[in-house]
Amino acid sequence: MKNDNDFDFINNFRLQKLECRQKNCQQLLYKYDDRVPIIVEMKKNPNNYKLSNHKYMIPKQKSIGEVLNILRLKLQIKSGESIFLLCNNNLLVGSDNIQSVYNKFKDIDGFLYIYICCENAFG
Repeated sequence: MKNDNDFDFINNFRLQKLECRQKNCQQLLYKYDDRVPIIVEMKKNPNNYKLSNHKYMIPKQKSIGEVLNILRLKLQIKSGESIFLLCNNNLLVGSDNIQSVYNKFKDIDGFLYIYICCENAFG
């Protein structure tokens, strides 16, 4: 079952004017020059996990694996479930750092949009 507050957060965010989003991103990058702005949303969520926040400023040196662990803790994912991070329909590799992913997949507005997918891993 979808929670309207969590579902389509990215689509609703993108309804803002492009210039406004670009300005917002530039201000964030200027203020936090050692971080990248990401926006996350649950894409496949069989157990209805809820994100308390969709916007994050992640240190550039963090690996995707570390970001995945942060999100796993925030969502309180059960041990029998796996989560995967997708960006532009590409599965993100845990060993990549967020800066390289940002450089490769950032949107025209400057934000990196990441989808979280949950799967039951063990039965």
